[in-house]
Amino acid sequence: MLERYTAVDVETPNRNNDSICSIGIVHMEYGTPVYLREFLVNPHEHFDDYNIKIHGITPEMVKDAPTFREIWPEIAPFFSGIMAAHSATFDLGVICKSLALCDIPIPDITYACTLTKARKHLPKEECGSHRLNDLCAGLNVPLEHHHNALDDALGCALILEKLIDRFGCDKSDLRTYSFTGVQSTVSPEERASAIRALWSVMELHDCRHSISADYHEALEDWARRNDRFLRDPDVRACHNMVAEVLERGAISEEEYSVIMGL
Repeated sequence: MLERYTAVDVETPNRNNDSICSIGIVHMEYGTPVYLREFLVNPHEHFDDYNIKIHGITPEMVKDAPTFREIWPEIAPFFSGIMAAHSATFDLGVICKSLALCDIPIPDITYACTLTKARKHLPKEECGSHRLNDLCAGLNVPLEHHHNALDDALGCALILEKLIDRFGCDKSDLRTYSFTGVQSTVSPEERASAIRALWSVMELHDCRHSISADYHEALEDWARRNDRFLRDPDVRACHNMVAEVLERGAISEEEYSVIMGL
């Protein structure tokens, strides 16, 4: 089923998560990477110190790089096939928001998520966690530089190959990405509705430590439905925290208290 697909990873300049400073593309055919490319991207946005500490990309490094609009024609054909990413709704969400802000039509995207598939088949103890770097270490997948977009995209593709070899692949592993748009301003009512929806998810599951598959799906659904409100700082803070929780597979007492205290 996955004879051909393209793994993607993005790095972002700030916590708005609607622009890109680096994107890695790895196209796979029959288990072999046949196209590998990293693009540095000038997002024409501010850089947060937090993001720079994660990926090491600075404004100086991208000042002469092409914009996302300029690189899109080269990578757009890959998005007509099956995509793969680790915590795919994050990467695909950033890509779709970047396209929307460039007034470029959003493609219909079918994707596989290695985080979701790993959670489905592998107990957390097998690799220590379901984070990309831990899965690479546990599955003997090379990962030279974590948070380098190309290295992470290749790591994602090779993880997917390992998971398919061990557990197979069926239609349940493929999803359609639903993009809900970007809003430049957020009303108080929209902000309150988004946060109340997250409260409801957390109260329903009432779990402060490791999260179940159902809890993971509910949080992922909340993030997907509300990523158009990321211009609001509180919604953005919640969205970032949820992304970290989904990657880590657990929610701390502090994170729970922060979100429920908004």
